[in-house]
Order: sequence, then structure tokens, then C-alpha cells
Amino acid sequence: LSGDFIMAGGSLRANATSAANGIININFKGNSRQSFSKSGGVIEKSNGTATKGEIRFSILENAIVDFGESVLNGDASFTVAAGARLITGHAEGIAAIGSTGSIQVTGTRTYSNDADYAYAGSLHQVTGLGLPGIVRRLIIDNASGVQSGAGVTLSRATTINKELVLSDGFLQTSATNMITIVDGAGAIASGNSFVAGPMRKTGRSAFTFPTGWSGIDGGRIPIGISSLSEASTIQAEYKRAPATNKGSTINAPLHHISYCEYWEMFPTTGSPKAIVTMYRNSHSNCNPVSVVQDLFTFRVARSNGTAWIDIGNEDGSMSSGTGYVISDSTGVSINSTDRYFALGNISSSRDPLPVLYDSVTAYVKNGGVNVEWSNLTERDIATYFVERSVNGKDYTIISQHLPKSNRDDKASYICFDPNPAPGTNYYRIKTIEKSTKIIFSRIMRVETDMLQQSFSLYPNPLRSGPLVLGLSGIKEGRYQLRVINSAGQEVFTKSIITHGDFSTQSLELPSQIKKGIYNILIAGNDYKISKSFIVQ
Repeated sequence: LSGDFIMAGGSLRANATSAANGIININFKGNSRQSFSKSGGVIEKSNGTATKGEIRFSILENAIVDFGESVLNGDASFTVAAGARLITGHAEGIAAIGSTGSIQVTGTRTYSNDADYAYAGSLHQVTGLGLPGIVRRLIIDNASGVQSGAGVTLSRATTINKELVLSDGFLQTSATNMITIVDGAGAIASGNSFVAGPMRKTGRSAFTFPTGWSGIDGGRIPIGISSLSEASTIQAEYKRAPATNKGSTINAPLHHISYCEYWEMFPTTGSPKAIVTMYRNSHSNCNPVSVVQDLFTFRVARSNGTAWIDIGNEDGSMSSGTGYVISDSTGVSINSTDRYFALGNISSSRDPLPVLYDSVTAYVKNGGVNVEWSNLTERDIATYFVERSVNGKDYTIISQHLPKSNRDDKASYICFDPNPAPGTNYYRIKTIEKSTKIIFSRIMRVETDMLQQSFSLYPNPLRSGPLVLGLSGIKEGRYQLRVINSAGQEVFTKSIITHGDFSTQSLELPSQIKKGIYNILIAGNDYKISKSFIVQ
């Protein structure tokens, strides 16, 4: 075939009178992209006789076949030859055996180590265990990209001997399932595509790891190595967390380090010296975008997990917070101990690293609402305001808090709102810096309906007679009442109706109910509450 294969019904059958004949070879050998589509029909051997006839599907060298979300199944074998390319949009990728993914034939499946495998789904995909442990090219072209959480998850450790091509979406790896790029092979990353998780590079050639983060507003934030002194295997991974997690001591001349991100990079074989290139872009921000005002105060920093040191600013290009910085040109030791890298600054006045809110929460407490927050990078703060809204748009100030520290360290605060509005309340923290810059926290929503609701039982303990329920502040409507014993068994159920305001319900429990502890549950109309009582 130099064109497409389309099957919508009927049967494709290899009839044979002996095992030696009845072979059908279907070879994809076009010069341009071909497609496979199967929406119906049956592929089978010799009227279902498993011992006779054979159907062989093959993608030959230089052919490119797109399966989309279609499935090749039935009595057949399947081969991806060396130099071929298989494209799948199936969520389960490709499998070596069984009934998953794009290829589900009952015969032998052969996937060449010297072929290309492309994942181009519209939802999250896995590569599948049919992906060989060695491939020529691995191509990620998942159209849903990062924002929907779509991408491709690597199902097995895979070595790439030619090229990793990241066209769209991300490739999720893990400590056990990661990619290794061999010496001389490369990585091409375009758009907002990257590797989320660890990856490795072997040899001495320069390489930029297309690392990144798959969270909200995530994207590619790479790290590069060059001028390696010896052949080695280097592993790198981007981490979305404060760099201070890997060392709270910051040695001079560094003044501070990133509170948004760091990289873990170390050798699994060898111990080379290399030049390290650190990158920064819009995805590096974990709060409002800040501007790098002076390249000469920007530094490459590294840590052994305890303390951060400056390893240079030999060269670089940075404009409005986007660009790169290069470490000492004589090279730095890449080793397993000093494995953490981050962007740092030696200036206290020219800060490219944004303020970071942490542990921002709001919750019902003691008849009101408690608002808590921390600033991990408190410096040059003029004041904090806690603001409340009932519609999520118009906010009013309910309290003001002066900074506790302003010394580049963590400061925590609590505000209690004793008078929240009935229903839904929205809270946010408004921070004003001495420069008059305003920074808002995320918005927190708190439902206060439960503040006015009550549920009482009388008498408790119950010795005889009915059990009386008092319900206050719940919506008018029908609710389901259940009584559960200490073994989790339902011993009584009843449908009750309330008319709002305060109401009482008298329950005559079964006469055979035993002594013990019981739980009564009431649910309905987005309302759920429970209370324990004792039968004596």
C-alpha cells in the first residue's frame, strides 16, 4: 500500500488448504504519511481455523503510518520494521501482548529498536509496554498540551539512539521509567513541550535537558551542560518547590535563592567537570512576574542539601526575567553530593525572585472564619490586608497586619473573622510592598451555612420512650434519617420533612433495639450531619 487502509465492515480472510499457503502480506510502503482506520469488520484465518492461513501487517522502512485511535485486531501478525514510523492516538499506546492499545492482533507483534514511535493523542496517553527498550526516535505530539493535564506517560525505561522530539504536550517519566539519550543523539523541543520527571544523557557531548513542570501554568524550564571533561551519564530533573528545601544556609556572596524552583542533576556514572547553563522564563514564576534588573547580580547556585554557594555568572543573556546564566567557564564538578542547582542573586535590592505565599487557607472555626497564611520571602513589605467578598468580585478590608520580619525569611499570620456573611464568603490576602507594588494571594471560598445549623437529641442516654430530635437552621425539604449500631449495621430508617426554622421529630425506635452506642445520620438537600447517642 502506498495509501491508506480503511476497513468498515465485512471480513478479510486468509483461506488456505494447508499451513503452507493462504498468506496475505499487507505492507505499508508509501512515501508520505499513510493512515490505518478500522471501524468494523473481521480479520481472520481460513474461516476461523487457527492452524491455516496467515495475515501479516507490516510498516516497512521509511513508511509513516498513523493509526489515530483505531485498533488493529483479529487473526494477524504486526511488524514495525527498522526505519519505519508508527503513530498512535490511542490512550493505551501500543502493547506487546493482550487486548490494549492500537495493536491487538492475536499473532506475533514485532516492534523494531531502530524505528520511530509517535504519540499524538487528544487525551492523556501511556506509551504502553510494547514500546521497545531502545528506539530510534520517540515523538510526543499530544495536542491537548499541558493545561488540560494531557500528555504521555512513559510505561517502561527507554533509550533513544537518535532523537527525542517534543512537539506538543509533555512526557511524564519516573525513577523507574525514564528516558536515556545516548551520546550523539539529541532532543528537539518546540512550543510548550518538555519532560516532566527525571531523564538521562550519556557521553561527553553538550546537551540541554528539556525539563519542565506539568502543573498549572507549567512549561519547559531547561538546564544545560557542556564541555564535559569525561564521558559519563548525567541525570537531571526539574523540581517545582522552594530551593530552600535543599538547604536553608545561603553562603556569601549569595543574598538569596529561588523560592519557586530548583533542579536535581548528578552523574550515575563518571564524575566530570562541566559548564552549567541555567534558564529562566515565564514558567519560572510561582507568583506575580518580577523583573530582573541587573544581569550581573544573577548567579548559578548549587547546594549539597544543606548550604548554597555561588558557582558563577560567567556569561548570559537576561531580559525582563527571561534568558540564561552560565556558571564558571573553567567548569564545576558534577557529583552526587552537590546535586542541587538553582538561580540565585547576590544583591538585596535587585531581586528577580518573586514573593511566595504559602499555606494560604480559610476555614470555619468557633462560629467565624479563620484565615491563615505565610510569606516565605518576607522582605520590604509595607503591610498586609485581609479582604472579604460575598460575590467574588467586590472586596472590603476586614483586618490589617504589619510585617513581623522583613528579613528574607518565613513569617506566618492568622486573622479571625467573627462576622462572616451567611452563605458563601470569599477571602484573599492583599500584600503591599514598600515600593507600592500590590500582590494578591489566591482566593479562598468558605461556606458558612453550617454556622447557623444545630442538631440536638433528647434524652441522651435513652432509657425508654421516644427519642426527640431538634433541628434548627436547615433548609425546608425531605431528609433521610438512619440509625447505625456500633457494628455499622442499619437498625432504623425513616424519611422526615422539615419546614425550615426550628422543628422537632419524635422517633419511636424498634422495641427490640439493644443497649449500646448508636449513630444517627441525617442527609439531604446538600446537608449531612450525624450525632451519637446511648441506649441504656
